Amino acid sequence: MSKSDSRKTTTILTLVGALFVGAVAAGVAAPSHAAESPSPNPVSGPLDAQFPYCSWWVETSTQNSNILYPDTSAAYWTMPFTINDTSVITLRGYYPDARYFSLQVYDQSGQLDTSVGATGFTDYQLVPDAGSVNPWQSQDPYPSDGQTYSLTISSSAAKPTDATNWLSMPSSATGAIGWLMMRVYMPNDPPYPTSVLGDVTSTQSPPFDLVAKLLPTVTLTGASSETDTLPQCSSTQGAQLMTTTDAGRDLTTVLTTSESEGIFESRSVAGVKRPDVRDCTDDADGCTVESVDFVRPTNKQTPYPNADSAYIAASYTLERDEALVVMARIPTTPWNVGDGSVPTVWPQDSLEMRYVSFCSYRQQAPYPVVEVTVDGSTVWGCSTDVDIHSTDPDDVIVTIVTTPANKPEPSDVLGDFVWLPIDPKHASAPYVFAIRNMLPNASFAESATNIEKTDDAAAAAAVLRSYYPVAVICDVEALEKLGPTECASAHHRSRICAASDGDADLTPKERAARLMACIREIRAEEGDVDGIRHLAGCMLKQRSDCTGMSLARAKLREASLNRARLAHADLTNADLRDSELANAVLHNAVARGADLGGVKASALQAHNANLSEANFAKAVLDRASLVESNLSGASLNGARAVGSDLRGADLTGADLRGADLSGANLSGADLTGARLDGANLSGATVHDAAVDASQLASATTTAVDTSTIRPPTTCCKPTTSGVRDST
Repeated sequence: MSKSDSRKTTTILTLVGALFVGAVAAGVAAPSHAAESPSPNPVSGPLDAQFPYCSWWVETSTQNSNILYPDTSAAYWTMPFTINDTSVITLRGYYPDARYFSLQVYDQSGQLDTSVGATGFTDYQLVPDAGSVNPWQSQDPYPSDGQTYSLTISSSAAKPTDATNWLSMPSSATGAIGWLMMRVYMPNDPPYPTSVLGDVTSTQSPPFDLVAKLLPTVTLTGASSETDTLPQCSSTQGAQLMTTTDAGRDLTTVLTTSESEGIFESRSVAGVKRPDVRDCTDDADGCTVESVDFVRPTNKQTPYPNADSAYIAASYTLERDEALVVMARIPTTPWNVGDGSVPTVWPQDSLEMRYVSFCSYRQQAPYPVVEVTVDGSTVWGCSTDVDIHSTDPDDVIVTIVTTPANKPEPSDVLGDFVWLPIDPKHASAPYVFAIRNMLPNASFAESATNIEKTDDAAAAAAVLRSYYPVAVICDVEALEKLGPTECASAHHRSRICAASDGDADLTPKERAARLMACIREIRAEEGDVDGIRHLAGCMLKQRSDCTGMSLARAKLREASLNRARLAHADLTNADLRDSELANAVLHNAVARGADLGGVKASALQAHNANLSEANFAKAVLDRASLVESNLSGASLNGARAVGSDLRGADLTGADLRGADLSGANLSGADLTGARLDGANLSGATVHDAAVDASQLASATTTAVDTSTIRPPTTCCKPTTSGVRDST
């Protein structure tokens, strides 16, 4: 071992020692023999003579440790057990009053051994003991009396015939010992009924100290059916076992190893670099902002993975006076059930996920969550869905990450935002922004747990779709002046200009003048500052709208653009297939040749828009308002536009075959040369519409008054494609 490795090991052991401070020798007593149905109330006392000597050796939470990307609202309790084919481990415990809890079994290396059977139970899956109720399967409030469950761990050969909740012991091929872990997220205070917990007060928030008072009892049953109920470890006993036993030393090594690169296994810390800045002033596609990609991280060595959760995460670094801005939709969660810290019936259709959190982490071992002091109080780098929720599931949450000194003040420009810190002592160090997805509903496909290809932003975006976060780096000053969507564009342009050659010998004043001249040159190409918009801001429906934005040839397939403001925008030849445009505003927009096939655009507002030769095949345009818009040569083949307002619209040469225009208002519209074969015009208003009676003969015109139609114009004739030809 080198001196540097020795120093690293010493540092790690010092950290572990801090977690288990106060270890002293404890006595050993003969095993006690429990009844066949052990009590759920744990007992304390001397260490047992039989391994593992006591239950629940170690608690891992930010209350006593800060390692391996923790969530500040979660605590884990871990204990070892001997792997063999004959013994049986029985747990009996109380359902906690919490958002989430689970029990999972791991092999000696801290991995799930799925080759032998089930490896874990989540709260709602645990069948209650006779006379008890599972709070995650009941519409009633959390009971005032303790509700219990029992769980058995054994090999399949030793599985008791009456085992209700059974987990498989890992294969002996994986090692001599296994690990049992209990996780609790967002416990209530108190986390158990006072009838079983007693009248006690927590000294922690969340109250993990009270959760620890009633951890499940653990009973060992040997091959000869003798039983031994373990005492629950005290913090002193746990510390002793962690430092004096092989199992404890193994667990310490797994939890504190610094050989891994954390949740970004394939990205060394030295490799966390800012995106390259390129001079794109002459790029036909325009300048891209300095973005930060989110991926599902790759690290097969992550110890004790939770089968219920997955992350999407981005690595980044900030320079002086910069901010990370993350814009993301979040799934619906039970954040507003009680105070967000109570059980809720699971699964249920209205909830897409059990729990979501945003966290800011150091990307250096031991990978702590950021912890800073602001005005004498500790501020952690995690926010739960209780903090980041929105009453509108289509809303986008803006999160801003800065040093405490650079935390922006609330303003109309910024709107609502969540703030997370980075450590000012390590402001230029690499960081990770992680979004935790916990227990998605089976019907919710856009979950990180469904991303199969790791460390791949495109793969993550394909699964998350409109839930894929957009993150950019901004100057704090620009952020406060321009808001979260425009600041990224301004920041990137500043960096492009600042990267120009030949300014090393300039004075600060000369450099500033050159910078402003460069920015003016870029703006001359792209328009004034009001026209510089960030594409992601448009897609994410931010406060700063996309009015006037140039999106020609933009690839926006399956984009979430509900209520987007796109008036005067240029969408020429844009790909918007299967996108969501309900209630969007496209007044005076230009979308010639755009592909809007299959869009869901109910109540779309597009007065006087140029939509000529656009494709709306099979689109949903119910109640859309397209007054005086140009739809000449457009295809609405098979589209549904029930009750739409097409007064004065130019539909010359349009393909309306099979379209449902029932109840539509076509007063004053020009349908010269339009193809109406199989179209449904029942109940439509065609007053003063330019259309030939022979055209209407091929459509359904029930309850349509055709007495006031006018002859078609002579400018056009239909073609087989539905696109008009000049005559």
